[in-house]
Amino acid sequence: MVRSRKASDLNADVEVGHRSATLCHMANIAMRVARRLKFDPERERFIEDAEANPYLTKQYRRGYELPML
Repeated sequence: MVRSRKASDLNADVEVGHRSATLCHMANIAMRVARRLKFDPERERFIEDAEANPYLTKQYRRGYELPML
């Protein structure tokens, strides 16, 4: 599709895709920390869990950080 520049239909709505991927990431993080976690969907952070929250992003090299919104 990139070469032809044609628009393609998505398999799912972007929001549905985001939520589906988030659930998979949360399951993997829960397995890493070996316990149940509470998640705040508004902030997209684990509630009061300093060990689990760093798994939500990666550590970027200096000079290549993403701006925090």
